Amino acid sequence: MKTTKIVIAAIACMSIFSACTKTIVIDIKDVDKKLVVDAEIGNHATECVVKLSKSISYANDNTFPGFSGATVTISDQLGNTFQLPEAANGIYKNDTVVGVPGNTYSLKIIAEGKTYTSICKMPMPITIDSIDNSIEKIFGKDIKVVRAFYNDDGTVANYYRYFKTINGARKGQSEVNDDVFQSGITAAIRLGSQGPTGEDSISFVIGNLFGVTLQNVDKAVYTYFNSKAQNTNGQSGAPANPETNIVGGALGYFNAYTSDYKTTIMK
Repeated sequence: MKTTKIVIAAIACMSIFSACTKTIVIDIKDVDKKLVVDAEIGNHATECVVKLSKSISYANDNTFPGFSGATVTISDQLGNTFQLPEAANGIYKNDTVVGVPGNTYSLKIIAEGKTYTSICKMPMPITIDSIDNSIEKIFGKDIKVVRAFYNDDGTVANYYRYFKTINGARKGQSEVNDDVFQSGITAAIRLGSQGPTGEDSISFVIGNLFGVTLQNVDKAVYTYFNSKAQNTNGQSGAPANPETNIVGGALGYFNAYTSDYKTTIMK
């Protein structure tokens, strides 16, 4: 009898909750769209490029429309000002400008009546001494690994951004690190295959020209890409926009960098 009462009570509760069930529609309101800045100047030709777009709503895919009609300039502490005309939809560039290591560069963007600015000092170059590739045994599996060796300058704090190219085309996202544990020593960038079934397996195919680009960047640029990686990899408690070095309410970054590039043929 006691068991019967429990069953009847359970059925009654289920009926009550079923009767109270309703569809709740959550209205996700779009925030104001912001200017997104992807600005760079390097110490080689054709590296003075600013890409502008607008942030997108939550429901859209990751296609960011280019932003046209802005006025973009970059200047240095010596009083030189360089205009970046729009070369394509949302892409502003000046192929004659070559950055000088040690100089401080200022970015100015005027768009839709608003002004956005940023300042970034270009670090001194750090070169890649050598690059090789081999097969290493990792957790019992043969993994192809590319290593790019460089000598860290132990007299200053250095912040690095690096990425790979395959047969001349850039592949994947960039990564960053600092020299907290490698100041003044020979260090290595290690890029390993995820194995024959990994998404990057094509990058490590025999005969491919595998390139590594190493940038020496400002601390604020390192912070931007580091926070972006943490959000992307789910390491942040609550997803947020990366920490920008752009003033004025825009998203993105301004990167004045020096770089070196070396290649190895996969074997």
